[in-house]
Amino acid sequence: MDNFPARRISFKRVSDKTTFPLKFCRTRWVESSTACYRAIEIMDDIKTYVCDKHTKLPNTPSVKNVKRNIDDVLLKPKLSFFAIIASTLEVFLKKFQSDAPLAPFLYKKFGFIG
Repeated sequence: MDNFPARRISFKRVSDKTTFPLKFCRTRWVESSTACYRAIEIMDDIKTYVCDKHTKLPNTPSVKNVKRNIDDVLLKPKLSFFAIIASTLEVFLKKFQSDAPLAPFLYKKFGFIG
C-alpha cells in the first residue's frame, strides 16, 4: 500500500475519473462480484493508467498480473462470467458461507427434511 494516495491522484490525472477499483477478496465470493463489476466498468481507464508512460507502478505480483492481462481481449468476458456466477451464488453464500457447521440447515432449507 505504498504511495496509495499518490496512485489515486495519478489515476485521476490520467483517466479524469473518480471511480476507483475495489479490493478483490480471494476467499469470499460475496465481496468479489462487486469488485468484478467495477473492474469491468473502469477497464479502459485501468488500461490507460497502466500504459501511461508517466505512471510509476510498484513491482508487485498484483501489478505484474494487471500488466500481463490488460491486453487480453477475453478479459471482460472472463470477468463478466465470474461476476455473474458470483452474484448468482451470492444469496446462498451470504447465508451458508461460514466457519460454523451449517450442513444440517441445507437439508431443511432445500426441502430434504419435512
